[in-house]
Amino acid sequence: MARHVLSLIFAAILLTAVTACAQWKGGPFAKLGRAVSSDEESTWEPRVVRLRVYPSSRLVQDGQTTLLETRIELLDDMGDSLKASGHYHFDLTTALKSGVVGSGDRLYSWDVAVLTRKQQIQFYDPITRAYLFRLKLDEPVDPQLATVLRLTLTKADGQQLTIETPLAAMTGVK
Repeated sequence: MARHVLSLIFAAILLTAVTACAQWKGGPFAKLGRAVSSDEESTWEPRVVRLRVYPSSRLVQDGQTTLLETRIELLDDMGDSLKASGHYHFDLTTALKSGVVGSGDRLYSWDVAVLTRKQQIQFYDPITRAYLFRLKLDEPVDPQLATVLRLTLTKADGQQLTIETPLAAMTGVK
């Protein structure tokens, strides 16, 4: 008789466990006590919507070579960094007024393609989660000259994102 009662208890526990698991498997995610909009129910796909130029971007002297060293972070709509393929167009210009963002005279221009896996490996820094570009200048720029970096990223889908930022003054050997 005790064995029969234990068998019934075990069967009841097993049935309860199977029923509870069956409700989770393939079922919807639990609502957390708030209404969910139709936008939140659709599949979210991360994509670049904003650029960030690291404040450490600057002109540096590396031996006899002057470089524009800049890190560019690509951000999704939640502000998280990610990778993406595209063409980067950089313009180094004079500032309209010292400390004011705005394009003046173009000093240098560079185009960098980051389309292939090899190019991703070359330019992407996983530590900072940003792209590192070290762009060569043919002639040094006056360290007292206020400069602005303008970047346009043309993504693989043709969409363009642009950002402009003043650069820090020339620093020593890198």
